[in-house]
Amino acid sequence: MGYAYPPLPQKPPALPQEPVEYQHVLRGPRRAWWRPLGSFGLVLVGTIGAFIGFAVLLGVAAFVMGGGDLDQIEALTADFDNPVIFGGQNLLLATLIPIAMLATWIAHGVRPGFVSSVLGRFRWGWFGWTLLVTVPLWLAYIGISVLLGADGAAAEPTSRPSTWVALLVLTFLTTPLQAAGEEYLFRGWLMQQLGAWFKNTYVALAAAIVVSSTVFALAHTSLDPWVLLDLGAFATAAVLLTWRTGGLEAAVALHIVNNVIVLVLFIMTTGLGDAFITPDTTSNLPSTIMSVAALAITTAVLWWLAGRRGVARTTRGT
Repeated sequence: MGYAYPPLPQKPPALPQEPVEYQHVLRGPRRAWWRPLGSFGLVLVGTIGAFIGFAVLLGVAAFVMGGGDLDQIEALTADFDNPVIFGGQNLLLATLIPIAMLATWIAHGVRPGFVSSVLGRFRWGWFGWTLLVTVPLWLAYIGISVLLGADGAAAEPTSRPSTWVALLVLTFLTTPLQAAGEEYLFRGWLMQQLGAWFKNTYVALAAAIVVSSTVFALAHTSLDPWVLLDLGAFATAAVLLTWRTGGLEAAVALHIVNNVIVLVLFIMTTGLGDAFITPDTTSNLPSTIMSVAALAITTAVLWWLAGRRGVARTTRGT
C-alpha cells in the first residue's frame, strides 16, 4: 500500500518578488533584522583577516628587501614609491570585493552578483559608457585645478621616482581593483545593508549618504575639515549614482578615473609620498569647491546618460 508524503517545506525566495531599487535588493521574503548585523560580522572578520594576511606578506617582503635591518625594514614599509608596497596595498583593498559579496550571500542568501547591480551582474557595457564620459570631464577638472594652483600637492615640481615605470604599470593594473574594492564595501554593501532596515526609499538613501560619507571620510584618517568635506561629497555622489543607475558601475568608474589620474600625475612629478591622504593631509576652500563642482557636473551628466540609455534602475521581480 502506498503512502503520500507531505511535500518538504520550501525556503522563501531571497530576492523581493516585485521590482525594487538597488538599496532594497535585500528586502525579500527572508529579510530579518539580524541579517545585516550578521553580514557586518562577516565583513569585519574578512577585513581583519585580509589585513593581517597582507601585513604578514608585506612584512616578509620588506624583511627580505631590507636584509633583516630593522631600520631599513621600517623605511621600506613607509615608502609609497616602492612597487611592492604600493601594489600590495592596492591588492589588499581589492579583497573588499569578494568580502562584500560573500558577506551578502552568506548572511542574506542573495546571489553575490546583486551587489554589483539590480540585474545580478556587473554591466560592462554601461561601465564602458561611464568611463567614456568620466575620463574627459575628470581630466579637465584636474587640469584646471593644477593650472589654478587649487591642488597644492602638485605645485612644487621635483624629480619623479626611479621606480616610475613599475608604478605606472601597477597603477593601471591594480588601482582599478583598489577603487572597485572601496566602492563595493562603502557604497554597494553598505547601501544594501541599510536598505534592508529602511523601507522608505529616501530614508534609506539619506541613511546611506550619512553613514557612507562618515565612514568613507574617516577611513582616510585625515580630520582636516576640507578633506572631510571633499571625501563626503565624493561618497554622496557615488551613493546617488548607484541609486540612479541601479548598480555600482558609474561609481566604480568615477573612483577609478580619479585615482588613476591623480596617481599618474604624482608618479610623473613628485612621487607618491604626497598622493595618499594621511592624518597630516590638509586641503583648502578653492580645492574643495572645485572638487564638489566637478562631482556635481559628472553626476548630472551620468544621470542624464543613464536615462538616455535606459539603464535598469530596478530588479526584474517575478
